[in-house]
Amino acid sequence: MEGHYAQVEAPGLTIGLLHPTGEQGSQPGKSGSISIGFEVQELESAIEILKSRGVEFQHFMEDKATRLAHFSDPVGNPLYLICNR
Repeated sequence: MEGHYAQVEAPGLTIGLLHPTGEQGSQPGKSGSISIGFEVQELESAIEILKSRGVEFQHFMEDKATRLAHFSDPVGNPLYLICNR
């Protein structure tokens, strides 16, 4: 996303900020305008741990570079796990 991505790194933590607006992205301040992802090394293990704690996954996506598993926190905020290949 040209000019709409920044990454902040600290030991053991990387935060990626993507802020597209208009037709390609969500509008700030509206439901679904933010999502938070957590990178994991082993997607299946992370999914099983979260499922054992009551997390329900809505959908899964996969492409050549990544695998994603989408879920929500207890108040409905969108979250996802991402595993890079």
